[in-house]
Amino acid sequence: MSHKVSVIMPNFNNGKYIDTALNSIWNQKIQVHEVVLIDNGSTDESLNIIKEHIDAGHPIKLIQIPRCSPAFARNIGFTKASGDFIAFLDSDDLWPEYKLGIQLGFLGSHPNIQMVTGYICYFERLNSAGTAPEENSKTESIFHVHVGACLYRKSCFRRLEYVFDTDLKFGEDVDLLLRVRELKIPFTILKNNMLFYRVHPDSMMSNPDPRKASDFRLAAFKSLKRRRSSGHIQEPLPNFSTFLESNDESS
Repeated sequence: MSHKVSVIMPNFNNGKYIDTALNSIWNQKIQVHEVVLIDNGSTDESLNIIKEHIDAGHPIKLIQIPRCSPAFARNIGFTKASGDFIAFLDSDDLWPEYKLGIQLGFLGSHPNIQMVTGYICYFERLNSAGTAPEENSKTESIFHVHVGACLYRKSCFRRLEYVFDTDLKFGEDVDLLLRVRELKIPFTILKNNMLFYRVHPDSMMSNPDPRKASDFRLAAFKSLKRRRSSGHIQEPLPNFSTFLESNDESS
């Protein structure tokens, strides 16, 4: 299967982490077509690190914009992405080196599937090579909604009409997957860690913000409103277990 993967990465003051995030993309078994990197007003060393990667010949398309939400930044990135497949990675997280190989392989053998995701490994400390959680680091691997674990066919977004809801500062990836489920767009949850999620005190999710709870409620309310207007309010959304990779598929 031919592939051109565009990776969309928003960044704001993640100079401590962005080098390992980018290296996890370059370390993939399959080369990406481009990284569309949207820096929204960083004042730390981020831009210097990004430019080092550009000078090294890596395919980064840098877009600099004023401070904005991750949803807004990712939407801008999507308009500049030229690949057939779309992936997202936050600049403080990283991918296992097998991520794109496994996910592209699965999509290649399942042409009806529009999106593939997987488990997320939450970790606190990175190994000395900067490629994976440290062996003795506290980790937890679970399925959770996070756009960084996903890989999409670009055609998937034609049915979705828009990518991320900019009304949401938090939970925009939850809203995206709710719309995927409402439209019955076929996707699969693979039984592998597809994202290493770094738990650290500088992240948006680590800081107290009353919008965290209210935005998740807003995403759920918007889903109910859409289903009510479409006449499908009586049809419950299928459980995530119904999307889990079967044993036959993983063999």
